[in-house]
Amino acid sequence: KKNQTIGTMIQKIQKTQAAIGVADEKIKMFATQMAGIKETLRQYQRNIERKAESNYLASELSRLLKKLDKLNKEQSQKHVAEPYIRQTDIKGDFCRDLKEKLVTWNLLKENETVVFDENGFDFILGAKDRLSCGKGSRGVTCSAILMTLVEDCYKKDIPFSNFLVIDSPITAHYDGEDMEADETTQAKFFRYCNDTVFDYQLILIDNKAPDEAMRSQLSNIHYIQFTKENGFYQGRE
Repeated sequence: KKNQTIGTMIQKIQKTQAAIGVADEKIKMFATQMAGIKETLRQYQRNIERKAESNYLASELSRLLKKLDKLNKEQSQKHVAEPYIRQTDIKGDFCRDLKEKLVTWNLLKENETVVFDENGFDFILGAKDRLSCGKGSRGVTCSAILMTLVEDCYKKDIPFSNFLVIDSPITAHYDGEDMEADETTQAKFFRYCNDTVFDYQLILIDNKAPDEAMRSQLSNIHYIQFTKENGFYQGRE
């Protein structure tokens, strides 16, 4: 009876082992199927990401194409800027007042003309371009132009400063050695500044100045003499 019981138990163990083997095979089969499903899901995920990226790139391409089209339209609608043309309001009265100074300062003869050239944007003095004159004459004529400009602004009620500073108007100008001292441009220039009643303050900075004898006659000019010790600008030695 004991042997019979042992045999029965052995049979049951064998059946159980066989069932376990079948279960193991099924588990292996399920594991293989699950691995395949996981790979398929990963493929799906990659495809979804690629599609999303593709949609984004397509959207960006569309946006940039629209922007490019807009810029092209704006570019085609832009008008070419017209060239700047210099124009002035310098008329006959300005040239007349300028000529009066130049004649008084012995820089122009009474029968010579003063004309403003719009193309060259400068004056023609006695049928000669102002810039073709020497450095000394250019300095004095430039001062005359600036003074006439301020005076013209006052005449026409054009807002302007109430003072004019001119740097070295006659420093580079030299008259002929045979000319009388009272007839030089320097002398006539200072006499004009002394005798003229200005509507503004005129400040001249120059290396040349009337001598002591002439200063006594030009009492309407205030002189400030700068020296090395008391200069306009104190530079280092």
